[in-house]
Amino acid sequence: MVLNTTNDDGKLPVTVLSGFLGAGKTTLLKHILHTKHSETQPFRCAVIVNDMAELNIDQSLVEQSSIVQSDEVVAMQNGCVCCSLQNDVVEQITKLAASKNFDYMLIEGSGVSEPAQIAKLFTDCEDDHDHENAHADTPMLGQVARLDTCVTVVDASSMVEDKPLWLGPSQENLSQLLAEQIEYSNVVVLNKTDLVNDVQLQSIQDRVLLLNSKAKLIPCRNSQIPVMEVVDTRLYTPSAFDEQLTRFAGIFNEDNQEEPQGVALESCCAEKESKGQDPCCATITILRRTFQSDVSKVVLPVASETRHSARFGITSFVYRARRPFHPERFGRGFLHKFFVYYDAYDDDSEELEDQASGNANGDEMEHNDDAKQMEGESLKSKRSLEELQEMAYDRQKTRTEGLGQLIRAKGFLWLADTHDLMTTFSHAGNLVTMTPGGVWTALESKSYRGTKEEQSSLCKDWVAPWGDRRQELVFIGKNLNHQSIQTVLDECLLSDDEFAKGIDYWKATMGDVILDIGTERAISP
Repeated sequence: MVLNTTNDDGKLPVTVLSGFLGAGKTTLLKHILHTKHSETQPFRCAVIVNDMAELNIDQSLVEQSSIVQSDEVVAMQNGCVCCSLQNDVVEQITKLAASKNFDYMLIEGSGVSEPAQIAKLFTDCEDDHDHENAHADTPMLGQVARLDTCVTVVDASSMVEDKPLWLGPSQENLSQLLAEQIEYSNVVVLNKTDLVNDVQLQSIQDRVLLLNSKAKLIPCRNSQIPVMEVVDTRLYTPSAFDEQLTRFAGIFNEDNQEEPQGVALESCCAEKESKGQDPCCATITILRRTFQSDVSKVVLPVASETRHSARFGITSFVYRARRPFHPERFGRGFLHKFFVYYDAYDDDSEELEDQASGNANGDEMEHNDDAKQMEGESLKSKRSLEELQEMAYDRQKTRTEGLGQLIRAKGFLWLADTHDLMTTFSHAGNLVTMTPGGVWTALESKSYRGTKEEQSSLCKDWVAPWGDRRQELVFIGKNLNHQSIQTVLDECLLSDDEFAKGIDYWKATMGDVILDIGTERAISP
């Protein structure tokens, strides 16, 4: 893999990864980094990961993987690079580009980022950038970096025609945001195609091309695509999107928007405050951010004025706890009650095909039997897909009634039957994936014998006596009932008695699964 340096203008090329919450942007980012490092001539890459929530789970997932070698990862959270973090992202890109230490840059926008707004940062003069506070010797962004490719990752299952993304009339339809992301892209990665049937897939492809006939459309599973389709393509040209920029600018005119709703001071208090006096009812302006139970806490975000909060009413919060989930209670009371479990790497039909084609004895009868079995399993898979979709719709209704309009959830789990192994939890749409995230840093020798810098980095999340073992989940959505979610998850944690009995008791009564985290095992309904 070699980057194209023909007619190189000396500017750092940048690919922007956009896409709705849970579409597969981080998976694509990790795939790009892994693939480029596996080549004989890997290129050096700077990475900026943005998350609208206060906790940047995606950055942690990228940093914890072994694929980050010569790359630099910069986290930007609790805001969006397309609006509230514009100045910060301009500064970071300019700094990294001016260093001349990298051949390429990848920017993973938040799930609600608008690529048109990010693209504006690369124009000759960024009107939204804080020029007054910029250093005189700092180059402008457009002088050191260029936008190379706009990529939008789309979850195919979210575009099934009779189930559009919709959060109600009080804010804009989320389908509008998805349409904008598709329209302002050079490449559309149509991910999770295994979750729709052939008829649905064709309909989705037609609608994507209707929105953007010039985009390159790449259907895939698990964001596995040829890397050079989205890196160093030189597909982006500002003039191609002038019409979209003009239209998007008119969609959201901050001067014409209603003021954000909140608690206002009464007139008497406002008058006193203007005079430097203590208002009589000043306490009503204090918002509670932390909700503590006996076993966990929920942390609400710092109030911020972002485009996505105004347009779509999307907010987030973090759930934290320092004891394991009971695997059976977590399965019954949360996972299988509100979601459909999905293993992105499981494909029975591929296994059957391998078995059929790998007949060592060359026995024609056995080969025919295998082929019939494969055909039967294929028909079964089609029926299962329809059943899966129906189940997903039913659990979505249960989830919305009990928890609120949850769009995305992600984070790290500590399960009692895999107590030494971090589990990464990812929810998008109606589906949940749970995958191994490596051992907790409490089991890494460098946490105790490494350099001071290594120990400081590895031990930053430790709380005695269990080190970094914890529950840390981000929930993103609209009208979320954080108290209900906290109650449901608290009930899935080990009781005081179970927790006090320790690891030997957990092994004896719940098992000790280390590698088989992707199965339904003890968390089946």
